[in-house]
Amino acid sequence: TPDDHVIIFNQGRWKASLRYYADHPVQQTTLGNELVDAWRLPKRVYGVMVEKDLQILRDAGLPYQIQNVQIAVVGNTGRLIRTQVWGTVVVVTNDPGTPPTGWPRGAP
Repeated sequence: TPDDHVIIFNQGRWKASLRYYADHPVQQTTLGNELVDAWRLPKRVYGVMVEKDLQILRDAGLPYQIQNVQIAVVGNTGRLIRTQVWGTVVVVTNDPGTPPTGWPRGAP
């Protein structure tokens, strides 16, 4: 909804695509304290991050619910010959009443 807050954490390379498909303003950050502050807003917040970054929310004692899980390219290595780095990208929310949107085949 227009009142929801969307934050993308450590996924800056996908910000333009996410903004386009969400048709919604997107906050981008690489700072854990900004993620925690956004998560504490008095409204529903959606976050896009790699699975390991959920630890920031766990460490802060903040609730979250996984909405969707996708395997995706999360980075590159190398200079001349670039190798894709694959990882698990999750969409999470601070609203435990929001039903998950679904899981891809083979996801946990």
